[in-house]
Amino acid sequence: MSAILDYTALATELEHEHRHLCAMAELLQLEQHVLVEGDDAERLSSLAAEKISQIRTLGLYAARIAAFLRAQGYADDARGLAECVAAAPKSLEIAELRVKVAEKAREARQLNILNGALIEARLDSVEGRVAKLVGAQAGTSDGGADEATRAAARRALGAV
Repeated sequence: MSAILDYTALATELEHEHRHLCAMAELLQLEQHVLVEGDDAERLSSLAAEKISQIRTLGLYAARIAAFLRAQGYADDARGLAECVAAAPKSLEIAELRVKVAEKAREARQLNILNGALIEARLDSVEGRVAKLVGAQAGTSDGGADEATRAAARRALGAV
C-alpha cells in the first residue's frame, strides 16, 4: 500500500471519528435538555444506552487510528499522531480534520461535565428529600437534616 493510500485511510478514520463525535455532542445536548426539563427517567436511561454505544464506537476508531500509527512507525499517542499528520500530504487536509476532531471532542467533554453536574445536583436534591423522609420517620425535629441522616440517605441511594 502506498503512503498516500495509508494517509487516505487515516483521513477516513478521522472523518468517521468526527461524525461520531458530532453525534455524541448532539446526544449530550439532548441529555442536557431532558435533565433540565424534568423527570423522564426512561428517556435518560435510553440516552445512557445510546451514549455507551457511541463510546464503544469512538473506542474502535481510536484503536484503529492507534494501529495505523504503529503500522506507520509512529507512537500511538498524541505526539505520534501529530508527527504523522505533519508528514501527511497537505492535499488530504488531515491537519484540518485533526483540529475538527479535537474541537468536537472538547465540546463533547464539556457537555458531559456539565451534564454530570446537573445529575449531581438532582441527586443532591433527591438525597435531601430522602433525608427528610428518614428524619420524619425517626421523629427528629429538624426533618432529619443531621449528617448521620444525610449519610444514611446517600448509602440508600448507592453512594459510598
